[in-house]
Order: sequence, then C-alpha cells, then structure tokens
Amino acid sequence: MKGLARGLAYRLIEAGGVLDRAEVREETRALSQVERRALRGLGVRIGAFSLFMPGLLRPEARALAQAIAARETPGCSPAAGAVSKLPDQVSPRTLSAHGLRAVRGLAVPVEQLERLDELLRSGARQGAGVVLSDQAREELGWSAAETDAILRGLGFTPANRPRAGEPTAWRRRAEKRAEATGKPAATHSPFAALAALKGEPPPARRRRPRRRKRGAEAKAVA
Repeated sequence: MKGLARGLAYRLIEAGGVLDRAEVREETRALSQVERRALRGLGVRIGAFSLFMPGLLRPEARALAQAIAARETPGCSPAAGAVSKLPDQVSPRTLSAHGLRAVRGLAVPVEQLERLDELLRSGARQGAGVVLSDQAREELGWSAAETDAILRGLGFTPANRPRAGEPTAWRRRAEKRAEATGKPAATHSPFAALAALKGEPPPARRRRPRRRKRGAEAKAVA
C-alpha cells in the first residue's frame, strides 16, 4: 500500500483497529477510489463516525485482542456491547479491543454509532434537523442523557428549542474549513510531513510546463 491509504492503515494498527473519523477527516476526504478499494480489500470500513475493521469485532478476534489489552492495561475492562462511563486512563487500544470508542466521556460501541447514523438518515425531518425518536433510542439501548451526550460529542447540536413534550431535532454542525479558520490546508505528501518535523516549510509543488500545440510548433519552424 502507498500514500494516504498506507498512512491510515498504520494509524488503525496503532489504535487497535478503531479510529475516530473526525481525527482523520482530511485524510479520508483526500482518498482516491483506488485507495478506498485497497482499504476495503483489507477489511477496513469507512463508516459515518469511525474507521474500523468489522472482522476485529467478531467474538474470537475480540477475545484475542482483549487478552493482549489486559497485559498492557491490567485491571481495565470496559463493558463491551453497551454504553458505559469511560474508565480512567484507558488507552484507545483497550477500547478498540472491546469494540468501543470514546465519545464525550462515554465508551460507546462502534457498531451502535453506525446504527445511529442509519436511524438519523431515516428519521423524521423537522425544519433544519432530524428527530431521533424514542423508539430509535430504545433500540440503541441509550438513555436520554447518554443520547444527548453522544450526539453532542459527534458534532450535533439542537436545531430548535423544543417546547415541553416536543422532541428535539438535531443537525450536524458545519465543519470548519482550513480557509475559514485561517489555518493552512493539510499537505499529505510524506516529504511535507518530514519537513514539518524538521521545522522547514513544505516544498512547493512544481508545475509542469505547458505543451505547445502541434500547429504552433509548425508555425514556429516555418
């Protein structure tokens, strides 16, 4: 593997198989179709909220990963398959071994986050937002307080001020572009990354000289 796909695969290995998509947003956007197919071929799923490997969430694979994680962080065993309070000093690798991801102080199953995306897409629209029904929340097994915290942690905000007894409509906050924040756009070249480590400016991209048309060349010879 080469380029961005190789970099993302390396980060997935370092994190134990689960990555917050928001942390690699720019890299994911810049992936070509060939690179996406290469990652899919290795069993990587680019989900709505996470990059993860469904194969590592199977019981036999999870048992092995948890055994390894127990040696790295003994005594730390998050509850798998359900939302729970994020344990103190837990590493991303340990969370990944249990199929979990940290979201706003909670350990949340990665598969439930992807199911949340499906439920939001099929939810009732209300103005500029979408309503997550009580039935959908109960399917996920989340309390109202957990749902509120998770949605906010994923970048959602209430689209309205509901009156008493009315449901809350949620909308995704607009992502800040590099131009809007005044920060330079990320350069994905490995040479630019090396220059950043050395404190040097990224190399300028060389422009290829424009080829002259054959008609113009013939006139120049004449």
